[in-house]
Amino acid sequence: LGPRYLQIAAAATHHLRSGKGAELVFGLIDAVKFHQSITSLMLTAASLAAASAEDSAAVGENALPVLAAACAAVARQPYKGRDGAAAVALEPRMVLKWKDMGGAPVAVEAAQSAIDAASQG
Repeated sequence: LGPRYLQIAAAATHHLRSGKGAELVFGLIDAVKFHQSITSLMLTAASLAAASAEDSAAVGENALPVLAAACAAVARQPYKGRDGAAAVALEPRMVLKWKDMGGAPVAVEAAQSAIDAASQG
């Protein structure tokens, strides 16, 4: 699933960067699901990249740029969610769930830093 998901995220990012919004690319329901899934995986990748184990760090470092670019692209082309336009890179409900499940706060900061870097490029 990992490599295939990254290919899908890269392809979606390409379409989003071309000016097509997530709602146009996926439809509203799937735009929300895509945003939630890339947020969850972005937080996991950021956490793994910060891990001390070599294997975990390698997985996180490889996924981080692809997922960061996807998150940044979603933020540039907001879709209408349940609470209006969602012009944020990390889906807020998924960040709350991450924290509620005991996810490392440093992962949120690292994810946001990677997204900020992707937004500049």
